[in-house]
Amino acid sequence: MLELYIDADVLLYKFGFACETKIEWEEGVWTYTGNMRKAQSELGFLVDDVTEQLLEWSGQEECDVRMCFSSKSGSFRQLVYDGYKQSRKGRRKPQLLGDLKEWICGEYATLEEPWLEGDDVLGVYGATYSPGERTKVMCSIDKDLLTIPGHHYNWDKADKGVVSIDREQAA
Repeated sequence: MLELYIDADVLLYKFGFACETKIEWEEGVWTYTGNMRKAQSELGFLVDDVTEQLLEWSGQEECDVRMCFSSKSGSFRQLVYDGYKQSRKGRRKPQLLGDLKEWICGEYATLEEPWLEGDDVLGVYGATYSPGERTKVMCSIDKDLLTIPGHHYNWDKADKGVVSIDREQAA
């Protein structure tokens, strides 16, 4: 069985921002609108494309897709270092963020663990420590995940295909 673990946090921001329109009403006064149908369509197309490519790579006919989200409770890293991601404070988030996440949760199986970020969840569930009946692939553009043994797929670098990292390479 092929299992895909997808970094859904990245998709929320990617399609949330890509499907926004900025309207300037007068100098210095603007609003943002989001096109939810476009975001749903483009996100769904990317997931379908990734699924199709990885099914072909694996030679399998079916797969489970699991969207991995960051915990609402925050990150354990914030408990260790209170300056974690402080540079992102005050930055605007996509207009569609909440609604798009709600839609994803209705369309796909999701994983979220307390005090873990989405990429941590990918690593916990998607890591391959030994060959077995299941083939797991971690799907993300985050290069830090290459420190986790297993199969990796970056949709922004689809030409590289699936990159397999063993324990030694990960270390």
